[in-house]
Amino acid sequence: PAPENGGKPCDGEAADNQACNPDPCPVDGNWGDYSAWSECSASCGGGVMERSRNCDSPAPENGGNPCEGEAADNQACNPDPCPVDGNWGDYSAWSECSASCGGGVMERSRNCDSPAPENGGNPCEGEAADNQACNPDPCPVDGQWSEWGDYGECSVECGTGFTQRERSCDSPAAAYGGQECIGDAVNPKTKKCKGRCRPGPNDGNWSEFTE
Repeated sequence: PAPENGGKPCDGEAADNQACNPDPCPVDGNWGDYSAWSECSASCGGGVMERSRNCDSPAPENGGNPCEGEAADNQACNPDPCPVDGNWGDYSAWSECSASCGGGVMERSRNCDSPAPENGGNPCEGEAADNQACNPDPCPVDGQWSEWGDYGECSVECGTGFTQRERSCDSPAAAYGGQECIGDAVNPKTKKCKGRCRPGPNDGNWSEFTE
């Protein structure tokens, strides 16, 4: 009974307890901070950089829920187009030789379009035009007459004769398959002349008698 009439109270504790449900409580996982971004996977033309995080702040325990979301994250980087260095296309066909003989030049060209330089890329190295010598053989030279020379010796030593003058096919002479001079080397027009002989002594001689 309850103490009455000056009786002593009950000895001991009015309350009692005992342990229960000793299993640990579940701990839901929570993400830690992201790592630093990685380097971009490309220096130009569009790449990707990544970062990651761990589910360790805290990690899930005792049946707690895992972290929600993705451990890895990424984003685009360096989207500017890459520089494209120029490269030469094929040469054109050779042009015709600038001379048919005596040495000429033929040319060919190419374009810096395979590909063309873009986005700050380097231009093609070297020359767009090329040339080479052609038709080196000397040109044919047609012969030409020199001026008429002086009249030559008289055709006779004594009396009246004729003299002629000549010319040579050497102004220039025909060469490298050129045509010889056309016409006569000796002028057909002659000039009268007298021989240079002197009369010798003549002995006197009688004519016939008169009747």
